[in-house]
Amino acid sequence: MADLDWWAPLGAAGELRVTELVADEALRNRALRTEDVRAIPLAELTLAGLDLTAEVGHRSYRLRAGDRSVVRFDVPERGRWHAQLDGEDLELWEGFVEVAGGDDRVDQAHVLRVSGRRGTWVLHFTGGRLSGDTLVLARGDRPGQSAPVVRCVPAPRSRALPKARRRRGPADVHVTTWTADATAGEVALVELVVLAGRHVGLDYLTAGLAGAARGVAGLWRAFTPVPDPLPTTKDR
Repeated sequence: MADLDWWAPLGAAGELRVTELVADEALRNRALRTEDVRAIPLAELTLAGLDLTAEVGHRSYRLRAGDRSVVRFDVPERGRWHAQLDGEDLELWEGFVEVAGGDDRVDQAHVLRVSGRRGTWVLHFTGGRLSGDTLVLARGDRPGQSAPVVRCVPAPRSRALPKARRRRGPADVHVTTWTADATAGEVALVELVVLAGRHVGLDYLTAGLAGAARGVAGLWRAFTPVPDPLPTTKDR
């Protein structure tokens, strides 16, 4: 297997058209939950001349070259996912952040932020009105700090909103493009984010509804009287 520096720029812009092999969400979830089920391939792709396989297994997603994990997401029953890229630990955080240089119309974005020893990246959608057209990865801790280096148009069937699912193109193919200064690791990271379904829910409308639901829940807690505690034997 040829060596590839996952942290070095690829040196040329490129494109991948990736066919997603698993449409059944129940099958994916069963593989995540069950210890004695073999890993299920999610996609096969070639990046910089290196053949890669994305797969889901017990409590994990990974993108591997041969037997070596390039990107790995460990999925606990509860709590945050744990991630690794080329053996280095990464922290994943999903939430709302301010857009650098934003205006009054778009001053926040729902992002997946990835941080580690070598830097911080944000993934978020751009384009469209209610649902984004393209998932982008940019360096920095919030959108607008730098230009995206990787872009991905997800497969229509993986989109959260019906309008996005009706876009043209094969239902099971996503298209990833990158700039010359993107690293192989950045492209690999976007690939596993999409194949693991972590992009679902970052769309504007679904993210906005989630944020509104959190706000309503907060207001409900703030204005709902707290009942007096039940008297204890000592109180009596």
